[in-house]
Amino acid sequence: MRLPKFHTVAHRVGVVGLYRAGKTVFLTSLINHLQNHDPRVLPIADGQSRIIFRRQLPPENGFEEFPYFEHRDKLVYSRQWPVKTRATCQYRCQYYRSDWNLSRGELSLLDFPGERLADLPMAGCTYGQWSDFILTLFREHNEYRVYSQPYLDLLARPDASPEALINTYRRVLKDLFLNFRPVISPSTFILTDAGLWVGDLPPEQRFETNYVGLDRENQFLPLPREVRDRRPELAGAFASRYEVYRERIAVPLARWMQKCDELVVLVDVTTLLAGGLGMYEGNRELLRNLMTFLNPGQNLWGVSLSVIGRTLRMFRPLHDYVSEKWDLTWGGIRRIAFVATKADKVHASQRQHLQMLLKDMVEDLVGPYVEGSIRLDVDYFVCAAVNSTRSTADGRLQARFRSSDKTEVYTPSLVPTAWPHEDWSEMGLRYPNVAPWMPPRRDAPPDHLELNRVADYLLNG
Repeated sequence: MRLPKFHTVAHRVGVVGLYRAGKTVFLTSLINHLQNHDPRVLPIADGQSRIIFRRQLPPENGFEEFPYFEHRDKLVYSRQWPVKTRATCQYRCQYYRSDWNLSRGELSLLDFPGERLADLPMAGCTYGQWSDFILTLFREHNEYRVYSQPYLDLLARPDASPEALINTYRRVLKDLFLNFRPVISPSTFILTDAGLWVGDLPPEQRFETNYVGLDRENQFLPLPREVRDRRPELAGAFASRYEVYRERIAVPLARWMQKCDELVVLVDVTTLLAGGLGMYEGNRELLRNLMTFLNPGQNLWGVSLSVIGRTLRMFRPLHDYVSEKWDLTWGGIRRIAFVATKADKVHASQRQHLQMLLKDMVEDLVGPYVEGSIRLDVDYFVCAAVNSTRSTADGRLQARFRSSDKTEVYTPSLVPTAWPHEDWSEMGLRYPNVAPWMPPRRDAPPDHLELNRVADYLLNG
């Protein structure tokens, strides 16, 4: 007797985290819940579906494996949040759902350093196009121009040496980093190809061993068209180094991201509130570049990919036949989840405000891809992947801090219902970080705030 063939529902999910968004914690908690799913703790499909974890799969495309156990153990035994992502990692697994018949799921999650977002446009740009993009950002955005002006002035000098240009550009990127401006490219200046992050170095050594390129001999920087025309040898050298960097850093990530069918964008709204207008504008610029590059919801023959996918899934034999005869990995993100993370840093009464601010921040950026004939599913969530606080009736929070094992009670700032029109960095908004709490038992996933809603959205057919 021939056994029935299982249909595989694949989810290729790119997880993008803006500045300090908690991407590693989000992934660690999500994996923990999927491997040990309890519908009472993480209700999927209104609690009617159970995830049956089958097996973990090896990473693809030469990526490293996501160090899940290492991150979980650090949360448990060191009571510290995991260190930032330093290399592109992948987690893949196969699972079943109790509400599926003859179908199995395959989930692929990609975790990559947030710094690389600034380099992602390189994958589709020549050296000249990248130069024009960076210099337009410097000239037209006051949040960047105030720090980049020394470099713009030096470019106007015909006798400026390559060494002077490189040193000045490095100082500009240093000032951008210290003032929380996230569009820093080449990103190896703050996170080297080997994974050395400037924040790990003593203050006196920072920015001395990181270069604007893969190493000291292969540094490059943006030149305006008039300088490229006037100094073709210098422009040619920078262009050659740029191409090597582009192929090594930007292209592998871009190729995988363009094959994603789902995208999770994590935003720590509390960090943007505490950081002020410059950090807000910089993160919006990163998102604008990401949307432009990925072109979510792109269509095939004028028909939405999400519509095609939903139609084919209604007819499993047709779907299987088409999938076998033609490779349908044409790219085209059909679903985006924007997630306001670390919701446990604010009182329960204020969490809905985080969603309002998140939607206000990104809705106009994603709007053009939703409108018209291109169909794109977008939703907004508020989430704490590891809930480490408790809200009191009087508007305060209870939590443990790294310096103490005792529970402390404190009052975080209120969350505004709209972004202020003026720079709010002087408002003194503060949302303290607390120590994480994870159950020591590895098969006991952590408490969370609405992680189930994000998981349900991503794993819904």
